[in-house]
Amino acid sequence: MSKKINVSDICDVATKGGVVGLVSYVLSTYEIDASLNIVILPAILYVLNVLSTKIGDPQIANFFARQSKVVEATVKETIAQPTSVAKIPAVKKAVSKNKKR
Repeated sequence: MSKKINVSDICDVATKGGVVGLVSYVLSTYEIDASLNIVILPAILYVLNVLSTKIGDPQIANFFARQSKVVEATVKETIAQPTSVAKIPAVKKAVSKNKKR
């Protein structure tokens, strides 16, 4: 597999992981209860995710990615064009071959 690795994705993951690691270190240093630690860390991840959608690209929740202009243009074109309703062809009544006239 030869996929191109985006540097902004690596920076985003490293930043979020660093923040979570730092908070976890501080919580363990001050001997905060483990149950509170379990509640705080997902809340911090949620806040980081919300912030990254507000700051960076909202579609991939990345702090350092630029918003994609192509995606925005495609969405605007899709919304601007009304969808056409497919017309259902009329069903013809089947004539029985066994029926005598």
